[in-house]
Amino acid sequence: MQAGNVCRVTKFNIAPGIKSALADNQAVIITGRSMDERLNAHIGKSEAVFSEVVPLLKEQGLQTRYINLGEGLYFVREKAFFVYLQRNIVNGNNSLMNADMPVDIFIMDEAQHLFGPLFHPAYRMFVRDHSAKTWGIIDRKAKEGKKFIFITRMHPYCKDFCECEFFEETSVFFQAPIMEFCLTGFRLRTLQLMRRVFPWIRLIES
Repeated sequence: MQAGNVCRVTKFNIAPGIKSALADNQAVIITGRSMDERLNAHIGKSEAVFSEVVPLLKEQGLQTRYINLGEGLYFVREKAFFVYLQRNIVNGNNSLMNADMPVDIFIMDEAQHLFGPLFHPAYRMFVRDHSAKTWGIIDRKAKEGKKFIFITRMHPYCKDFCECEFFEETSVFFQAPIMEFCLTGFRLRTLQLMRRVFPWIRLIES
């Protein structure tokens, strides 16, 4: 898959960047600047979308819907991971299809979970069919004019994607421009140092 163009953003310019990207594309990807997904986790991507991007979209009269595919997964044991991920993806599909309220832009958080490890038996048993359905829904919604903000800690250029399964409809994702989000200054240096010294640590997004 050919990933989209890359630009770098911070909390201070992410809103106009996304506004511009969505004017010309059906989707935009927000990730970090590292090929190591651990260093892209909990750096404030989601918080920046909610505090900076969503208010700007609302000013334009656009309605958003948030779907968190990673809800609760940090606290799940490895053996049960794909069972809980299946639940999240099914709930996400229901939210994508819910017609009760009009939606212009879907915000898909922890979107890396839609790319499963092709040869993992638990993925194939519990998740694969549901992920395929998700991408089919996303593709249809995009053709209807709906737009997507994918938030992912796995960078689209990361080599780990070589071990993942792709469906035809994932072109919506891989043709989208990529925004590499990063903290700035002292907070960035402190976070990176702590991650390298304590790779198991999970910090709260802020």
